[in-house]
Amino acid sequence: MTKIDSVRAVPVEVALDEPWDFGMGRYDVATCVLVEVGTDSGLVGYGEAIARKSPRTTATVVEDLLRPIAVGRPLTEAGQIWYESLETLRRWGHSRGFLLEALSGLDIALWDLRGRELRRPVAELLPGPAARSVPVYASSVYFKPTVRDAVALAESTIARGYDALKIKLGHPREHGGLNRDVRTVRAIREAVGPDVRLCTDANSAYTFADARRFVEQVADCDLLWLEEPFPADDLGAYRALAAVSPVPLAAGEAEFSVLGFRELIGTGAIAYAQPDIARCGGFTGALQIADYCFAHNVPICPHTGFSGGVNNLASLVLAGSVFELDMLEHMIIGNPLREMFTEPLPEPDGGLLELPTGAGLGRDVDAAWLAEHRAG
Repeated sequence: MTKIDSVRAVPVEVALDEPWDFGMGRYDVATCVLVEVGTDSGLVGYGEAIARKSPRTTATVVEDLLRPIAVGRPLTEAGQIWYESLETLRRWGHSRGFLLEALSGLDIALWDLRGRELRRPVAELLPGPAARSVPVYASSVYFKPTVRDAVALAESTIARGYDALKIKLGHPREHGGLNRDVRTVRAIREAVGPDVRLCTDANSAYTFADARRFVEQVADCDLLWLEEPFPADDLGAYRALAAVSPVPLAAGEAEFSVLGFRELIGTGAIAYAQPDIARCGGFTGALQIADYCFAHNVPICPHTGFSGGVNNLASLVLAGSVFELDMLEHMIIGNPLREMFTEPLPEPDGGLLELPTGAGLGRDVDAAWLAEHRAG
């Protein structure tokens, strides 16, 4: 019986050639944590934990809190490891945050290992439709020097075969604020025409007054959703906005586990759920959320954001097994964290992204790349 004999967390930090500017501010580096799990048979699997801030903190949680629970256990007990890890600290109030992000990385690595041991893709091990490809939307039109620049990016993106596109909101006041958001959305809608599905994302940058003004001023733009107008824990604001908004709301990338989605969906405010597999508990946690969404008739659009390659692959595999899938986020901006494998990630063709067919998650992490970009 194969046993887990090592768990290692590697904080990763890569400088960006071009900063990312959006409602959360400016990012000059991309960060994540890779979780490497080894077995006594010599197999190695990789997972990824979101670590937008302080990846060393997340790595410490993996190695100090989760490694003792996992090492020495049979690989067949991966599900028990997940529940024990959560329950160990949930009693003390830790059912969100760094713990869930760390647990996500561990769980993804364990699923990767299962697939490698069986020499089968993880997609074949999951319940659900086992799709060969999934629809994706282009993410995102980030802040640009001018509205015209934003329109040009939108047009060039649609010309590449996408039929759905997301626009970032939350311009600071010195760059036009809410009025700039509205002008950008209206200009892009006019440029791309009525058949493109347009989504917007405020990254929690809005006040309630901002959000209400925005949805009123773009009511005729046929937007698919307004994403994360408020922080994830401001459920009252979501409920109040949904009651008056002509634009459906989407949220979930900043929520943790089915426990958090139970509260979020319970508001009746969101039309689309957006779990991130590297934050919500890995495959085990994401499948629980998918079942909950299925029971409540809420479509799922898995979030990837500016995460690394393992997250992107795991999210793609998850999307192929979700009955309530609407579409998967696919980033169109340059992201060096996607380059962590020995071969490139798949790219969309005609708005569809094919699932990997190799064992596990279908790609091997480049050890030299990982050593080069380990955070000091």
